[in-house]
Amino acid sequence: MDWVEGSTLDVVWKEMSWFMTIKLGLQLHRFVKILRSVTSPTAGSLATGKCRSFWLEDLYGLPANSGPAEFAHFFRFWTNFMSIRRAMQASKQPQVPDSPDFIVGVSMTIEPFVLTHHDLAPRNLIVSPSGQLSLLDWDLAGFYPVTFEYASMYNFNIPDDWGLMACLRWHLFVWIGVGYHEIGARLLRIMRSKFTRFAVGRRYELLGKGGPTRYPVT
Repeated sequence: MDWVEGSTLDVVWKEMSWFMTIKLGLQLHRFVKILRSVTSPTAGSLATGKCRSFWLEDLYGLPANSGPAEFAHFFRFWTNFMSIRRAMQASKQPQVPDSPDFIVGVSMTIEPFVLTHHDLAPRNLIVSPSGQLSLLDWDLAGFYPVTFEYASMYNFNIPDDWGLMACLRWHLFVWIGVGYHEIGARLLRIMRSKFTRFAVGRRYELLGKGGPTRYPVT
């Protein structure tokens, strides 16, 4: 483990200039480009293959080393989910074929699975006195759809002291660093809000039709 001198962006961001925002964004872009050059046919943690993403954490999760079909199954269910009652009714209907391109008429790229830091919030980005950016906390790193990196950069509570300009600079920083994937990120946020509230939502489909799951369904 290396010691990195500097301050995390959550501490210094509100005082940062537009020039430094762009400079750090370009550095992040280079890091992410290198990460995305490493791909995998399956998703999951570097060490274990487990799909530990907070974008996939309903009560049942996805199995280790899941592929595009498993992701399409998960996305299809939670994008269509309306209520527990409707999920119970749908579990008795004919199975809908899964497709990596099928998400209720809105396209979100599943493949390729690219190497992803997965937690590039301001607390995990540190800038040195000389202006060099470093990435901290790789615990959640693994192979995931490209949208996950973008969405995860908004997975934090915006500090109360950030004004409009600080927020606009963060949008610019993210766009330069990882690209623009707001449509896919919005889908992830909607799905997460559903399975946070209805964690057992997939139970009836898994019992009635089967499907990918990390944990036993009872």
